Amino acid sequence: MSCARVIAALQDCQRKHKREVDFYCSHLTAAAGWCIFSGLCPAEVRAIEDCIGIGSSAGKAPIIPKRCQDRAALLEACIESKQTIAKARTERCAGPQPVGPPRGAAAGEAGGEGEGAAAAPKRRGRKPRARAAEQQGGPEPAAAPGAGADSAA
Repeated sequence: MSCARVIAALQDCQRKHKREVDFYCSHLTAAAGWCIFSGLCPAEVRAIEDCIGIGSSAGKAPIIPKRCQDRAALLEACIESKQTIAKARTERCAGPQPVGPPRGAAAGEAGGEGEGAAAAPKRRGRKPRARAAEQQGGPEPAAAPGAGADSAA
């Protein structure tokens, strides 16, 4: 069975058994994971399957015996290296990045409305106005920064 069919079967199972996914779909979850691993690290998966004595797991995730733990460690290292490569590529991506919590008090005060990606453009649009108000002696967003500015003058 191809990975696409295993994953489709898993999604179907999860839709049908929303309340008891772990009970009804665990075999498909394991098979989907093993299928993905075999796509990422085919040599390591073949080494484990050879050690266990199965030609191809035929869509099933095997139980790895102790005698094959060295090969399982190689698979784990392979998967971790793929994860590291993927993270590095994501960090270099020029596209929009996921928006986390606001950094610092000024970002939280400027945003105000909404969460996630929609809040970031609003913060950028409001910062110049907030700076202009501060430069013109307008009201400051928080009492603590204002008290520091008065005491320094």
